Amino acid sequence: GDFGFLVYQSEESEGYEIGMKANFLDGAMRLNATAFSYEYTDLQVQLFDSTIIQFSTFNASALETEGVEFDMLWQTNVEGLSVRSAWAWTDTGYSDDFITATGENLKGQDGSGSADITGFVGFTYDMPMGDAWRLSLSADARYSDDYAFTATIDPFIQDSFWLWDAAISLYSEDGKHQFNLIGRNLGDEIWVVGAGAIP
Repeated sequence: GDFGFLVYQSEESEGYEIGMKANFLDGAMRLNATAFSYEYTDLQVQLFDSTIIQFSTFNASALETEGVEFDMLWQTNVEGLSVRSAWAWTDTGYSDDFITATGENLKGQDGSGSADITGFVGFTYDMPMGDAWRLSLSADARYSDDYAFTATIDPFIQDSFWLWDAAISLYSEDGKHQFNLIGRNLGDEIWVVGAGAIP
């Protein structure tokens, strides 16, 4: 049999990043920031071949990605209250010929599944509850900019969206007991990660 569809090369990446780590407000705020630029060559691409009814993996094209990202943690002046956030701006695109199964060349197009801006902001408030217990309240809002979710010249687009999470935790100060109520995606947001044609 022909097992060529099982043989492909490793992806390779080349690039650089430069960053900083800093403490502010007498150590109450920690800030990390990074700028980066990478090129991935011999991309491992998986496409469905309807003639043989199976997925084939092969090497194709190159992908350039560059951007800036940062994360921050701030222990505020309010006792027990901490604020956190992280954001990234990323520009991703195919830097070499990338011929799809339908014959389209995606060179110069944005990489699928890559939003320009992503990030989150959140807080935790921790307080005593009696002599031996503590209560922790936390919430986070996560954001994604819009992005293409198909690798085509005229791709389908996932609109930008927010996700909301929250949690309540009651725990003993000796660390032996903990009760948690955790809510994820409280707005019941539905979003697309990727899509492709199948018979």
